[in-house]
Amino acid sequence: MLLGGCVALPDTRNTSQATPAPHPGSGSRVSIARDPALDALVARQERVYKIAAPLITKNAVLCRAQARPLLGFTAKNQYSYPSELMASARRTLGLDDRLQVMQVLDGSGAMLAGLARGDTLQSIQDISMPQGRHAETEAARLLAPALKNLSEIRLTVLRHGQPVSLQVPLTLACAFAIDIGNAPSLNAYSDGRRIMITRGLLDAVAADADIAAILAREIAHNVLQHARQLQQTATISGIIDSLLPLSRSEEHTSELQSRQYLVCRLLLEK
Repeated sequence: MLLGGCVALPDTRNTSQATPAPHPGSGSRVSIARDPALDALVARQERVYKIAAPLITKNAVLCRAQARPLLGFTAKNQYSYPSELMASARRTLGLDDRLQVMQVLDGSGAMLAGLARGDTLQSIQDISMPQGRHAETEAARLLAPALKNLSEIRLTVLRHGQPVSLQVPLTLACAFAIDIGNAPSLNAYSDGRRIMITRGLLDAVAADADIAAILAREIAHNVLQHARQLQQTATISGIIDSLLPLSRSEEHTSELQSRQYLVCRLLLEK
């Protein structure tokens, strides 16, 4: 489920210290040991999402045929993370087999409707949300036909143990999946439908505006179908697949330059 949501994100400013948490059923507080690797991954995801959100929503008109009404949030469960981080995801993020809202797109219909991070998805358009290892991909498969020609959806979530029903307007956006590549190299890729920026590049570039420029360039590549024109779609797709987090990759083992520059400028100016 593309972009977007909300349990509070771990505080990555000092990942060497334990974070106190209330002990269930008592007034005492216990310490939950942080996992620096998980904290770093979540912080990167949050940063990319925050930077990408205005680019894909405010420039939907420029994405032409690639613009779609989107849910406006992302949801994950424990299996959304590499196997070595699953225990930490359960412990510090409170994830289990159910899909939980992790990011809500700023300014989206989901945000306006009151969807919150930490909400557990129960149903969308009366379709019960799948659970378990393949919940993300199965949910996308089930929802794709159900969301056609709709402007808003019925959403039921579990919040603090109580069901909450919401009417969520869909958000028009550039329908490109944006992933973080598990590689130290400094690079970014696009294959016509997806965008990937490596963790090495993300960590090396401190300014969010510079990351926005890189993402805008990759969006422009996809909009202008450069991968297809250069007959590199299969090659770039293979690179993106190989750099996805382990838990996900294991599941699935000059006119052009001037046009690209123009679209990048338009995306950034928007």
